[in-house]
Amino acid sequence: MQTDLFVYLFVGATAIFYLLVLMAGRTGSVRDFYTLNTGVTPLGRGMASAADWLCAATFLGLFGLFSVDPQYAQWILLGWLSGLVWFGVWLAPAVFRSGQTCLAGFVAQGYASRWLGYQVQLILVLVSVLLLALQLKGLGIMFSRHLQLSVHAGILVALLLILFYVLLAAMKAMTQVQMLQYCICFCAFLVPAIYLAAELGLPTHWIFFDPTPDLQLRLDLLQQQLGLSGTHALSVVEQGLMLAALVAGTALLPHLLIRFQSVKQEQDVRSSAAWMLVFIAVIYASMPWVSSMGQLRLIEVVNGPLNEGVAYTRMPSWFYAWEQTAQLAWYDHTYDGRVQYAAGAVFEGAQPRFADQAGVLGERVLTNPANPVYLTQQRFPGELYVADDIRLYLLPELIHLPGWVVGLLNVGITAALLSTAAVILISTVQSSVLQLGAVLPLSSRLESVLVRLVALSVLLLAALVAVLLPGGILEWMNRAIALTAASLFPAVLLLLWRPGISAWAAGAGMLGGLLLSLGYTLAYDTGWLVTFWPESWPVYPPVSMAGVVMLVNLICVVLLARVLPDAHRESARHTAVSTE
Repeated sequence: MQTDLFVYLFVGATAIFYLLVLMAGRTGSVRDFYTLNTGVTPLGRGMASAADWLCAATFLGLFGLFSVDPQYAQWILLGWLSGLVWFGVWLAPAVFRSGQTCLAGFVAQGYASRWLGYQVQLILVLVSVLLLALQLKGLGIMFSRHLQLSVHAGILVALLLILFYVLLAAMKAMTQVQMLQYCICFCAFLVPAIYLAAELGLPTHWIFFDPTPDLQLRLDLLQQQLGLSGTHALSVVEQGLMLAALVAGTALLPHLLIRFQSVKQEQDVRSSAAWMLVFIAVIYASMPWVSSMGQLRLIEVVNGPLNEGVAYTRMPSWFYAWEQTAQLAWYDHTYDGRVQYAAGAVFEGAQPRFADQAGVLGERVLTNPANPVYLTQQRFPGELYVADDIRLYLLPELIHLPGWVVGLLNVGITAALLSTAAVILISTVQSSVLQLGAVLPLSSRLESVLVRLVALSVLLLAALVAVLLPGGILEWMNRAIALTAASLFPAVLLLLWRPGISAWAAGAGMLGGLLLSLGYTLAYDTGWLVTFWPESWPVYPPVSMAGVVMLVNLICVVLLARVLPDAHRESARHTAVSTE
């Protein structure tokens, strides 16, 4: 109860402070809703961009993945950071030189095709809705824990918070707030790391490295005994395709470009991107070892000093609180009343389902338990499910940090998710309104109504997706990135490196990449893939398959461009002939 009180106080005080800053920066112009302040330095812009990047998946999800499968997490992180480098070196300067402020306008101008810009905008809206849904889900998990609500009710609270936060603010004021949000997020993650280092008797500056080889060896030994040696076994080909899709898709994420619309010089674009990478790296530097120590503590708390399990009735209070959110589940395969954490699926399907009545010990009863699986080295099957998305929330409770640290961490996570959600929503509104404004003349009043209507529609659709979305946040983030790569990357790449490609060929490639990527993902998740997929063809995870679709898309666009004429050039030629 004391911990929840600190969370309420910290979140409430921070929200009031944000409100004051936002109100001070409000302006009467509708255009200022999505226009940045021109006085922001590259360092400040990089800090705000880093806050935009630290979202539910790249913060909560990545920490959880580092806890259970560090090697796979490193591959994911390599793809993301490489994509951000491409964004800063390649895409952002090119968009700046074109005079455009969004990807849809850049593509429409480069291919001299308005309808192609609409097609790009439609794809970006789909991706943005999914990304926004992930932020709502991340916030909903936190609210469900501390407000004792269901996750769906927590998502509704998050929706109202974001709606109030975004529609009240202007982008000029939000830039200042998001610089502050990065500082809060940094301190929120740094304080638990410092506490952990002090408890282990380590110098504070070691938190940015891996200072605990002995403890890491101990964790590796425990995980080997429990079969927890990693959950993702990808071949070299699958890793390479996944990496290609993540690099290409991250470079095209739509909400990153909005930070660079007010830059005066091209050099400032690269400087801002460089600072963004520095600020992101500072937080990621300590994430691997902190997450490993969190995993070690979780094993020790749940399995006890003898690594044989602890009685359910003797679990800490946080265990029962998280169990009510359905982000933690226990099924007693051995019927001994003890919670035993080991490898193996606890339930069947994408998420646990529970009965209405409680069990004999007061636990939530799973209605879809999996069959118990004993690996060679295990003495008991896996009975405990802990969602990757809550492992960062669990960290201060696992290492017994004071209540104010728990409150600070929750404020930091809230700041990161709010920042990303706000920029995703505003960038979607901006690009949509600009595309409509290119066709229809918009008065100031009509634009004001349209801005709020688009923002509300996108937010409500994202909330619906967040409620229906199964599985982990990180996986869906990677799928959104992969969808962007499969549909948009070939057209953007050819626009920069081989101008003159037919807009019809680029549009056909976009549509084909979108439909193939979505269709394969749907068939993969529903099990329909086995009914029509040839047995001789490899079955890749959706993110890796997006790399294949991206390459096929690129080849097909190049081949189609040899057949289809450039619509812009043909139009110019016919105009010249008719004039003569």
